[in-house]
Amino acid sequence: ALGRIGKDALSAESALINILNDIDVRVRKSAITALGKIQAVSAVEKLIPLLEDPAREIRNATAIALEDIDSLEAKAALKGHEWE
Repeated sequence: ALGRIGKDALSAESALINILNDIDVRVRKSAITALGKIQAVSAVEKLIPLLEDPAREIRNATAIALEDIDSLEAKAALKGHEWE
């Protein structure tokens, strides 16, 4: 739901970034999705390593989030991956 409120959620970015390493895959996926929806450019550096996460759903959610963020750094990270 947080991802649906758009730019007004920017104050939540640091909280979302802090839970990217949560042990629960569902929690991590939700945070990743929300960061993409609010186009959290500040999260790109923390999202990029998740493209190599062992959980496929995390890798896929991260790719979608990076596409949603659409920064130069996010685009560069997506180059050469199968979802490109």
